[in-house]
Amino acid sequence: REVIFPDTFLLNIVDIYTSYISPMFGKGKCGYYISCSNYARESIKRYGFLRGFFMSVDRVMRCHQFQKETRDDPPYAWW
Repeated sequence: REVIFPDTFLLNIVDIYTSYISPMFGKGKCGYYISCSNYARESIKRYGFLRGFFMSVDRVMRCHQFQKETRDDPPYAWW
């Protein structure tokens, strides 16, 4: 899949979050095996800006600190 401007813009935002904001919260606090930022990156690369964005928001909304650690990869077929 070809990566276009909106995709790269959103991927850059995820990279900035991963590099500068996430380290302030500490490591190892995510309840999912693949972190939300990695999930977002994979979703955007696989499905593009719009679907990747909504999949990432859905993932973040499902995340909370009281869940058990589970594996949650981006699906290969999504709406």
